[in-house]
Amino acid sequence: MAGTAKFSLPELTYPYPRRIHPETGEAEQHMLDWLAGHGLIRGPEVHEAFLRTGFAGLVGEEYAAADSEGLRVVANFYGWMFVMDDYVTDTAAFGKDLGKLSAFTAWMRQLCDSPTDRTHLAMGQAATENMSGPARDFCHQIAEAAADLFGAVADRATPSQYMRLVAEMSYFFQGMQWEAGHHVAGTLPTPDEYVIGRRMTSATPAGLALQDIAAGYEVPANDYHQPRLRELRAMTANINSWCNDIFSYGKESDSPDTAVLNLPASLVRYHGYSEQGAIEEAARRHNDEVMNYLAAEEAVARDAGPEVMRFLDAMRMMQRGFYDWGLTTSRYNVRRYFTNCPAPTAAAPH
Repeated sequence: MAGTAKFSLPELTYPYPRRIHPETGEAEQHMLDWLAGHGLIRGPEVHEAFLRTGFAGLVGEEYAAADSEGLRVVANFYGWMFVMDDYVTDTAAFGKDLGKLSAFTAWMRQLCDSPTDRTHLAMGQAATENMSGPARDFCHQIAEAAADLFGAVADRATPSQYMRLVAEMSYFFQGMQWEAGHHVAGTLPTPDEYVIGRRMTSATPAGLALQDIAAGYEVPANDYHQPRLRELRAMTANINSWCNDIFSYGKESDSPDTAVLNLPASLVRYHGYSEQGAIEEAARRHNDEVMNYLAAEEAVARDAGPEVMRFLDAMRMMQRGFYDWGLTTSRYNVRRYFTNCPAPTAAAPH
């Protein structure tokens, strides 16, 4: 589909207020300085791309309740994740070599587990063997940034909180390999498979694991892992993933280089929808999931302690924050590909 053609954007339901952290601008500059300090912003064009995309704005929306230091740490995390996603994952440096991608994700997983342990360097050498000098060096810069980043998270977190994040990073790394496998094989998963794999690749579970760390409290481990709260976390990942898939469908379907791997594309292939019909069906599923979330949240809130109540509020911020950021970011260019886009809603400082 040509880039000037447009779909109609269905209504996406978010019955929560939009909020934003008052120090979002400062966190953005801190993130840019941190990325540049680790060599991850390679020239003024990359710097400008980060400004246009507004990654720190996403953090300010999703972590409106964070303290100042927590907001900066999470902004660095998001910046690092986006660099890694764009440069080394399913369609980039390792996307056509699943063995090398597996080695890279094992390297990153070891860094998450022990950010101060330098034994990971041997694995890094193996993962980047036979790469060109600049590409190899950039991967090692990503690793050095990861060691700094996860060390900073560990300094703020309890051991239980930190290992929640590490577990969710394992889930994300597994998702990277799942997605790359489909790209290499030229296959498109069924909608049922896609929903499971997409929760992995969304990184929303890792983002949720950072919420209490960023805000300076801790959801007790038995509460965090109890089935009803796990269900709410999975629903939040679904909601963000399907919103992402709708927003990005126009841009992804306009790319001649990469097979579209998202929910509307799977609905077109396996259920015979038109493209517009598939977008509308994805929106229907999204809106139903928001309603399911609210019903399940009400049941959890009846006997929730104060930390769980704060976390329920954080999940709402994750959902609403991604939606408002996604509407305006240049990463998806929603208004280029869609008509019927709502005007941005004013955000209230938390």
